[in-house]
Amino acid sequence: MDTLQDGIMLSQRKYAEDLVTQACLRDQKVAHKPMEINHHFSALLRIIRYVQSKINRGFFLFSISSLNLERYADWAECPNSWKPTTRCCMLIRSSLVSWKCKKQPKISKSSTEAEYRSMLVACSEIVWIRR
Repeated sequence: MDTLQDGIMLSQRKYAEDLVTQACLRDQKVAHKPMEINHHFSALLRIIRYVQSKINRGFFLFSISSLNLERYADWAECPNSWKPTTRCCMLIRSSLVSWKCKKQPKISKSSTEAEYRSMLVACSEIVWIRR
């Protein structure tokens, strides 16, 4: 993610580069179409070369885009452990970017404590996405 003056540019360049490197295809020619009809291994190599050709691609979100975080905590939801569950969804312009559902590690004594822990999980998710 790159923050620019007009907005935000999202891409998966790092993951695409890692995939190409792990497949030992760094110095191979790129494929501009995702697939041709062939054997499975040839198809796999072609897909990786296609990903390599699109490494610099991403999508741009203008700075007027809204960033919403929806989060929920269910206090004592699980009757066996009594541990609350945190759920959060990160939306940019009503498009889902990230989500998380996790049982909290400790039993909360109140719904306020469960909500507070849920808020901490959601905030850490925002910090991770903004990096």
